[in-house]
Amino acid sequence: MINIDTDGQLATSADASEDTDISVVETDDSEQDISETEPKTDGDDADDGGDISKEMKTIKKALNKKNRYIDNQRARIRSLDAQIQQLKSQNTNTSNAPEMGHFESVIDYMKADQSYTLDQKLAEQAKKQQIDHLQNEQNMVRQQQVQIMAETMSELLNSNQDVKAVIGKNNAVIQAMPPHIEALMFEIDNAPAATYALAKEGRLQDLYYMAPHIAAAHLVQAEIRGQQYLQQAAKPRIQAPQPIGSLKGAGSKQKSVGSMTPDEIVKRYIK
Repeated sequence: MINIDTDGQLATSADASEDTDISVVETDDSEQDISETEPKTDGDDADDGGDISKEMKTIKKALNKKNRYIDNQRARIRSLDAQIQQLKSQNTNTSNAPEMGHFESVIDYMKADQSYTLDQKLAEQAKKQQIDHLQNEQNMVRQQQVQIMAETMSELLNSNQDVKAVIGKNNAVIQAMPPHIEALMFEIDNAPAATYALAKEGRLQDLYYMAPHIAAAHLVQAEIRGQQYLQQAAKPRIQAPQPIGSLKGAGSKQKSVGSMTPDEIVKRYIK
């Protein structure tokens, strides 16, 4: 498109010069005008570079936003878990159970005991409702984390054949992942990369039998190795050029000029 536009401009200026004086066309000003139009190509390249830079900034901004969202989800999960544990540890007994010796009659004691029992049941129900509400919210946030992880894994499977082969081969092992390892997966930034690295190295199942703190350390290291594997796979492979062989044509091989007779030279070159 640039060449076409440039040709159009030159053609237009040529048509306009037919009605002008020859001396005007031959001045140095015309050469200056042409030289001033030439750097536009470099400007176009600079614009292309600027577009690429803007695109990279946009991608980086999107990734940073996604990482902040993941961090916020982790923090929300921890906060909800802390609230749940606190509620579970709370004692619902707001007062001591009534004792018979503190009442003047059995009827008064029975009324107080029934009231106390009812209060305890209501407190237990309220506590259970609060825990259920927090757990439901935690599960909802967890499902969002699972969706993000599934999207990341899907992108890797579609863009990297080795990831697709490794994950497919270890699918049964991945499906058998114990809950404490699944929980650790949500605590790292790139669980699919860590899973890919451990599966590729044949060490994924070994992680299942480790203590949580030891497994967490292995996951962090596997995440780094997995990202390195993915970066290596993303680099373009440079293949050596094919060796130049003899050209094969449909015609017969021609003699060199030095080996030709005068009659053959006349027939080839003088017609």
